[in-house]
Amino acid sequence: MNKLRLTTLADGIFAIVMTLMVLNLKVPELIGLVSSQKLWSALLMLTPAFVSYILSFAVLTNYWMAHHYVVSIYAQNIDRRLIFWNMSFLMAISLIPFSAHLLGSYVTTPLSIWFFSLHIIVIGALLHHLFYYTLRATNIRNSSAITQKDIQLTYIRIFIPPICAVLAVYLSFFNTKVSIYFLVFAVVFNLLPGVLHRLDRILGTLLTKQAIQKRVLSVRVQTSRNHKKVAKVAWVIK
Repeated sequence: MNKLRLTTLADGIFAIVMTLMVLNLKVPELIGLVSSQKLWSALLMLTPAFVSYILSFAVLTNYWMAHHYVVSIYAQNIDRRLIFWNMSFLMAISLIPFSAHLLGSYVTTPLSIWFFSLHIIVIGALLHHLFYYTLRATNIRNSSAITQKDIQLTYIRIFIPPICAVLAVYLSFFNTKVSIYFLVFAVVFNLLPGVLHRLDRILGTLLTKQAIQKRVLSVRVQTSRNHKKVAKVAWVIK
């Protein structure tokens, strides 16, 4: 199968799911004479639904980009098993409108947070397997421009949302608002351009400084020991 058919299907599914998200936002139906204050109060009641819409749209954007990297950039060709894992991933993606609507309707209920978080974990697991198969399959050709550092950073981006989802489930037992913040953080972190590369450079610089400091300390210790040996030999000779 031509890889273009697979990417076109994926783009179409993502476009449909993103469009369906807005259907969860219903215009308030008020009876009688409606004032601006009354309408504003009704709109404020839709705040959780708007928040879940924005969060879920950002999640879909994040996974659309991830799917593009794996299937369009890493994989130069496709086979039947890659198609199978790709379809499993897209099936999980198409469930986002339901889990998002559930979260928006019952945002203060831990069960809705558990369901949405579990959904993110399942999507992350399927994306990881899709990426792993793309790299390891003997009959899938990978782009020669991809470096080991690119692979490491991709794995980090894949694992950040599921890890934050696990933390969100744990924190929901104590504070549901904090758990929502963790879900938002995972999405924002992955969407910010270049943030992972800058973090990697900062960590690399810190590790380099630590290595240099350890080396300097080791040299100083060795120099001190040599001075003691020289002084001891000089005392013996004297």
